[in-house]
Amino acid sequence: MHENLKMKLDLVVDSKEPPTWQAISGIQRYGTFYMIYARFKGYKQKTIGKPPLPVHIYTFDFRIQNFSGPVTFGLSTEDIEIKSNKTYLDEISNKYSPEVFKKIRDTENWHYQLNVKVLPFFVNPELHDVELKFKDKIEGKELDIHLYDFILEGGLYNPKDLDGSRYIDPMSWRRDGENWLKKSYRLVDKKYNPIPDGDGVVDGLCYPRRVDVIKSDTMKSE
Repeated sequence: MHENLKMKLDLVVDSKEPPTWQAISGIQRYGTFYMIYARFKGYKQKTIGKPPLPVHIYTFDFRIQNFSGPVTFGLSTEDIEIKSNKTYLDEISNKYSPEVFKKIRDTENWHYQLNVKVLPFFVNPELHDVELKFKDKIEGKELDIHLYDFILEGGLYNPKDLDGSRYIDPMSWRRDGENWLKKSYRLVDKKYNPIPDGDGVVDGLCYPRRVDVIKSDTMKSE
């Protein structure tokens, strides 16, 4: 059900009005609730490569708004990775049994995934003039906004070096003296029994991340 609860991203550019911020995702991490917003600024098409292929370039600003909680989150300045649905499914196809993979494939039916890196204890509320390149136009398509990584900068938390970390992510790990216990989140059936090979939830958190891109005939083109 929750996969069908989607936000909308309107690509209209009105020359008489400044572009507006539109919500595309939100989550609570480390006790802080924040939202991610996008502001559409323009579109252009280029032809690159040999043989020449069209590339559709959409320009956005991105903003993170921390609403409550003790930790300040910021947007990483690293590029926002774009992944097609086929690429995503190919990458995870060997991680699950055929039964579980089929359920994931039937649910993950978006067209493109945007991997947005968000960092705690990091102050950078906005990214400007970010050019996202797609193989085809995204009007009328569905995006999946993946807020990923969550690794704290400066060596505060490193999941590959827990003994050297000054902070441990409580969603993923539990300290047991000098030992570490990895937390696992299992999908369950309708009788609340764990599904075999059901480790389908990476961090145990579900958050709004599906966005329908509204088709528009009034975009600014260069």
